[in-house]
Amino acid sequence: MSDESICSTSTGASRMLLAEVSCKCHCGTDKDQPASAAFTQTALHRAANCHNFRQEVSESMAILDSLRKLRRWDEEALHFVDLCCGSAMTATFLALSAPKSTVTAVDIRPPQHLPHFHEAGIANVRYLCEDMTRPGFLEVMEKALLDVALPAIVLGMHCCGALSVVATQIYNRFPQCVAILLCPCCLLRNIDVKRADSLMPEVPKSLLSLSEARPDERYERWAHGLAQLLPEATCERLPDMLTPCNAMIFAQK
Repeated sequence: MSDESICSTSTGASRMLLAEVSCKCHCGTDKDQPASAAFTQTALHRAANCHNFRQEVSESMAILDSLRKLRRWDEEALHFVDLCCGSAMTATFLALSAPKSTVTAVDIRPPQHLPHFHEAGIANVRYLCEDMTRPGFLEVMEKALLDVALPAIVLGMHCCGALSVVATQIYNRFPQCVAILLCPCCLLRNIDVKRADSLMPEVPKSLLSLSEARPDERYERWAHGLAQLLPEATCERLPDMLTPCNAMIFAQK
């Protein structure tokens, strides 16, 4: 199926939902052109036709609304690091709404599975195709932070298991990182626990085993345990997100 055919499969409900968020997210210097309208471009069909569209929009809006609590992100030149970017919906909104800023999207999926930013005329997005748990990833991340040379905000929407811990490591380790927003998803896998000593030595043993509790209790303990890895962090639930994994952890330096 061609890109044009794929793009045309956007439902009316999806387009209406994009219109709903236009008041929160505007495109570049043209304040009359909402960023949501850009998602009708064929080049951005990977974001506009992503799986669980409504949930992903609610997650992106949660990130943007939470960012506004920390600073005027759409008026500053910042470096957004969008970890586990998935379909890159959040990265796209940020790139369009904050043209003075740079967005580094990080994921393990091949670049062709992301929106075609260059074809859409979006020049302020960089993509790192990386496994965040591999040895040497933090060095790659450090180079990216130094190359952009702007105050960085780490974003982690539904980083699974140990990937949420890696997000805290990036924020804690590198002085360029001035804030973090982290919404954890699923808990640690067995392979993560086996590699805990080398992958995440700062995680207390009490968080490595959360099996003796109901799923909602396990998630709550996991989220608050991750918050303890960040200095002066707060954790709150965001009921407007269309997922039970809706704990948002905030911290800033």
